[in-house]
Amino acid sequence: MTFESFHLSRDDLAKWREIAAASAAIIAVAQRNNGLWSYPVNDDEVVKYNDGSAHQAFKENYGSYTATWSFLLALERLYGQLPDRERLDIENWFRKNPPDNGAYGRPIPRGLTGGPHVDATARHTGYALLIRLRYLQDYRRDEWPTIVNWILANRTAGLGWRHRHGDIEDEPMATGACIAALSYFISLKSQDLQPKVLADIHVALVESLNALLDLTDNSRLWSGHRAGSTDVLDSALIIELFSLPEVRIQLEGIKSKFGATLRRLKSVLLTSSVGAGWPYRFGGKEVSLSATANTVLVTFEEMARNKDNGVRQRLMANCHHLLEQFDTHEGGATLVSWEWAYVGSLCSAILRETEGICLSSSERRHLERATSRIRRRKFLLAKAAPLRVLPVLCYGPIFFIMSEGRFTFDKDRFRLFGVVKRLFKILSFGHKAFLTIKSYGLLQRG
Repeated sequence: MTFESFHLSRDDLAKWREIAAASAAIIAVAQRNNGLWSYPVNDDEVVKYNDGSAHQAFKENYGSYTATWSFLLALERLYGQLPDRERLDIENWFRKNPPDNGAYGRPIPRGLTGGPHVDATARHTGYALLIRLRYLQDYRRDEWPTIVNWILANRTAGLGWRHRHGDIEDEPMATGACIAALSYFISLKSQDLQPKVLADIHVALVESLNALLDLTDNSRLWSGHRAGSTDVLDSALIIELFSLPEVRIQLEGIKSKFGATLRRLKSVLLTSSVGAGWPYRFGGKEVSLSATANTVLVTFEEMARNKDNGVRQRLMANCHHLLEQFDTHEGGATLVSWEWAYVGSLCSAILRETEGICLSSSERRHLERATSRIRRRKFLLAKAAPLRVLPVLCYGPIFFIMSEGRFTFDKDRFRLFGVVKRLFKILSFGHKAFLTIKSYGLLQRG
């Protein structure tokens, strides 16, 4: 069999590059002023997560550590490193919101009797620690052990973690996040830890990992944090956490042949597909754009570099199907905010595999400048967004956020903006031609 490298058509790659730029812009604009993510990006998200109140959705001063991790990871992948502004914003959040006896969660007002100032949850605490370990390694390292001790103390004996104290069952997402956070922690600090601390972490990792794997079989993985709606998506997120080099190296040390275990988990994901996409839940029939994007993301490297041409052909079909889904759903208008992070990460994986680079330094500078002006409500000023970036700004989520839910795109408006985007591309070409002619001095009067 002749080995053929993974490749996509020039037109498909151009579309993925546009979606990558759109993802980066949407992610930047969806960051709240407090540093966390995320603003909702469509009416559906407002209804699902904000009691139908657009006012509450845009005025509350909170976000999600779970979603914030995925957004930061996507920005790192799209740009090659986390931009300074986002890093400073998230550091400022942690400075103003220290852990409550080691725990993180939604801030709650202190009553007259005092009490905790956060709704402590294991999942958010695990993701908060992951954010600090990966992106804020020089900030208050002395707080790390306190967070780790809270995680260890709040584990279900012999098992994993519940989302919050009082829940009936352990949550796979919470368990996956805490396993990843503890593993990442000892990857950075193992030489500085006392033997007893290392032993306690080792026991927690062995027991919780085995308990989590016991919940899987050869046809399905885990229930999502919204059971029946995010099962495949959240299972892919757990696999993504366990695939991080800093996490995987520790898990390989506590479980024999962990690499083979990861391959089995990915194989279960792959066999749960419905046509060229993936459903919301295992055994489901309705294709989910977000579940498909995340499943392709976590299996992408193995499929793209597989020596079996059939596997790579399947991956190319998956990628083409995703592009069709974007067209069918008016440019990803059905995606809620954090799902754009998964799409952004997938864009990065596709473009780096096929072209060796995701966004060029020039594209990154233009995007950072444009999104900064958008966030400051100055995107209509002269030179606010160069012509090459304007097509990105036609994506509905940006205008939904900027209007704080007052402006929603219907199909007719999307058709109109399709025309506008094509016009922008023509103007951009004319602008480049003008600059080229000018650079050769052809416009100078003799």
